[in-house]
Amino acid sequence: MYEYEQSNKYNINLWQHRSSNYLSLVAKFSDQKLKLFSTIYFQPLYKDIHDYRILLDMGLSYKITENIAFTTGVDYFFDSKTPAGTKQYYVHTKFGCAVSL
Repeated sequence: MYEYEQSNKYNINLWQHRSSNYLSLVAKFSDQKLKLFSTIYFQPLYKDIHDYRILLDMGLSYKITENIAFTTGVDYFFDSKTPAGTKQYYVHTKFGCAVSL
């Protein structure tokens, strides 16, 4: 993928190519009531493989009724080289309810 990265704080404007690789898994249990899903992305910079990003998106869904499900998940993002030259990561959790019509 071709990306543009800008940081006004560090006066950086970069146009560069990254490889974008991912693996997705979905598992269903308990007569289709429980679903576990996960996707992991690995995005190294072509010219410097040590400059990479990892994103993990995973969660589960449990059907309470035919049309309503409880959902929860977590996102994890890691950047090996930020504009400041440091490693950076974040974790985001989410909880919700899904309605299918």
